[in-house]
Amino acid sequence: MGRSSVPDWKQVGKYTVVWVVVFGGMALWCLLDIVYSHRPRRPRPPTTHTRPPYTKPPYIEPSKRAAPRSYTRRRSSTSTAPRPETRKRKKCRKCKQLKPLAEYYRNSHTKDGYEYRCKDCRRGPPRKRRPERTPEQKARKAKRARLQTLRLNDPQKYRELKKQAASANAKRFKQLNPGYAPAQRARRLGAAKVEDVAPQEVFERDKWICHICGKEVPPGQATLDHIKPLNLGGDHTRQNLACAHKSCNSSKHNLYPAKPCQSCGEEVMPGTSRCRQCGFPVGNPKGK
Repeated sequence: MGRSSVPDWKQVGKYTVVWVVVFGGMALWCLLDIVYSHRPRRPRPPTTHTRPPYTKPPYIEPSKRAAPRSYTRRRSSTSTAPRPETRKRKKCRKCKQLKPLAEYYRNSHTKDGYEYRCKDCRRGPPRKRRPERTPEQKARKAKRARLQTLRLNDPQKYRELKKQAASANAKRFKQLNPGYAPAQRARRLGAAKVEDVAPQEVFERDKWICHICGKEVPPGQATLDHIKPLNLGGDHTRQNLACAHKSCNSSKHNLYPAKPCQSCGEEVMPGTSRCRQCGFPVGNPKGK
């Protein structure tokens, strides 16, 4: 079946109302425009004021022109501030002394045109002169000047002198701080506690006796030995340091702790071949 031919009157009535409102509004707008556009306008009241024609002001020489307003205010005769010329003396607020106006600096922001404090109080106490250089200071200054000249004229020789000075400074620092290098080595190896201990102090405490073999140590063969090795958690302290031969220190390696002698029971330090007390052979120091 086809579509029904009966129209929907509800829809037709809705659209009809819309079009009637639109076109009715447009017609009313056009009608009002026609009516009010042809009405005569209200005439303006007559004006009595007439603008005078422009005339160029006369030229005034710069010397005869009036001063700016700010300067005029300062120089006004009606000002209550006394003129500086009428006051010959003034009391300083800091030193409490009456001084002539020549002893004060000018200041345009004050009432009388002068500072509250005199020149001496403004300057303050005289500065202390730098003491004359000592002969050592003069020699160092002259040396720096010579090195600067050498650096510009002969760079190769300047670098050689710098290397020699650096090695001499390192040697002098080592002599002044004998415990610095061992302490730095212990820090690099990971010691938990590090003390700045001079090797000579430990050698004299142990009376130059090797704590491994018990024999006297010549000054050229003495070394610092850690009783508990650093890689086993030992510290770089006076209690953990002892005097030892180079050979005994090397043979001990990192063995720890000491073992009792099988003959007399005396403690035998690792790295020794015989007991210091009875001479009983301990065996191969490295346990091979």
